[in-house]
Amino acid sequence: MENHRVQQYAFTAGSVMPFPELLTEQELIAFLRIPEISGSQNYHNVVEHLKKVRGLPRIHICHKVLYPQKAVLEWVEKQTDFGK
Repeated sequence: MENHRVQQYAFTAGSVMPFPELLTEQELIAFLRIPEISGSQNYHNVVEHLKKVRGLPRIHICHKVLYPQKAVLEWVEKQTDFGK
């Protein structure tokens, strides 16, 4: 069985860069497109809400919070409402 990876990309400041496997909060905000869909002026608060209320996955490394891209994608799939 082959292991296929789907590469996700960030489009910022006119450039295209791949998202890393472990996202910082700023990368997560772009990855989830929070500025495009949230009416909040404080995106950190949106992320905090997703962590506390919706169980957004994260890890702590050297006292820094990082978000594993694969786990975030799995979390998004679980959060998806199919109109049932």
